[in-house]
Amino acid sequence: MVEAPRRVPKIVAEAQRFGWFQWHRLDWIEEMLNVYGFINREHICRKFDLSVPAASNDLRIFQQINPGRMVYDKSAKHYRPSPEAKP
Repeated sequence: MVEAPRRVPKIVAEAQRFGWFQWHRLDWIEEMLNVYGFINREHICRKFDLSVPAASNDLRIFQQINPGRMVYDKSAKHYRPSPEAKP
């Protein structure tokens, strides 16, 4: 008897798409939000020696995987944890 294929949860599908280094950066973004309460592209560029577009891509992916986890503060020009987000 052949089993019907199971649907893979979206987060698992996303995990298979990224490599270890990308997941390390995404984990670091989460840590920065928890420890310092904010993060911006420059932090990622400096820490991982990435270009600005690559850092922007990491932030976009983080938001897709963790919707509602962080919000952009236009006046301070950085991301901060969303008030309703839980670490």
